Amino acid sequence: MTHPASDLDPQAERPGQTRTLVELGKYLLLGGGNFVLSLAVFTLGTKVMLLHYLIALVAAWFVGMLFMYVTNFLWVFNANGPLMFDARFRRFFGVGVVSICLNSAVLHLIVQGWQTDPFWTQMALLPLV
Repeated sequence: MTHPASDLDPQAERPGQTRTLVELGKYLLLGGGNFVLSLAVFTLGTKVMLLHYLIALVAAWFVGMLFMYVTNFLWVFNANGPLMFDARFRRFFGVGVVSICLNSAVLHLIVQGWQTDPFWTQMALLPLV
């Protein structure tokens, strides 16, 4: 009885393992890109356009959410067929709405309660949201 190389070598890659690692790498790269994009939109909104911090936060979230959905759909997971804003998008959007609502509430409570700068408060909240 012969054994495949992966049975003899525990370090040998499994067929789906490579794809999963590539997808993870792409996802992390896009997550970093989304962080930079969202930070740029939030900074532009609060520091340049002088928007209320919650409006800037929602704008940054919306731009970042669209960026992540489109790039994940097209590049990370190589979805078959055209880009569609269907049930998958509604689930993605729904989770994002919960996240931005929690983020907005905590940001508002801290800024109003402790009279902190909204920009730096949001920067401190980023690892948590």
